[in-house]
Amino acid sequence: MNNTNNDLMWDCVTDILNRKSTFETITHVTKFITSYQENKGEEVDFNFSHDQWTAVLCWMHFFGYNKSLFPLFGHHMLHPIRAIQFLWMRFPHFLFFLHPFVILFSVLEATIFARKTDKGDLHTSGLLLDAYVIMSYNCYLWDIILTKIVELRSSWGSWENVYRVYHGNINHYNYKVYVAFMNSRND
Repeated sequence: MNNTNNDLMWDCVTDILNRKSTFETITHVTKFITSYQENKGEEVDFNFSHDQWTAVLCWMHFFGYNKSLFPLFGHHMLHPIRAIQFLWMRFPHFLFFLHPFVILFSVLEATIFARKTDKGDLHTSGLLLDAYVIMSYNCYLWDIILTKIVELRSSWGSWENVYRVYHGNINHYNYKVYVAFMNSRND
């Protein structure tokens, strides 16, 4: 088994959007964490990127899974901004004072430091990672701020467009995220 793709990430986000954890995701998250521990962070069976850990930690928080299993040391914590975000995500009540910094970094990444694709379009991946955190932690102020940025950017215009750009290909596994997002908007 080699799960070095992002399927676990999409499973976690889909569960959050559907507000229901699945047995498959619970099993996948458990294998992910066990593999990390057994292989000392070496990517043998899974991709241990910060993106994967963000989605897994969002899922753990949203569904009340034991967040103490989230490793505080590892490659995913090397970037100082990510480390601050992960620390806040792991201990949101204890390290609540880090939350304004997390929001500030997110806003800067979506505006001043927004990355572009080879075609010149704005990247949506970082924005979506922030959206996953916002919805799993119920961050209303952060949601309002990022929604306004999304609406003001002509290349985005709406969250629906952002999700469509990244998750809208019906032939990709992550399309289920787009479907779950659209269904969650209709609830």
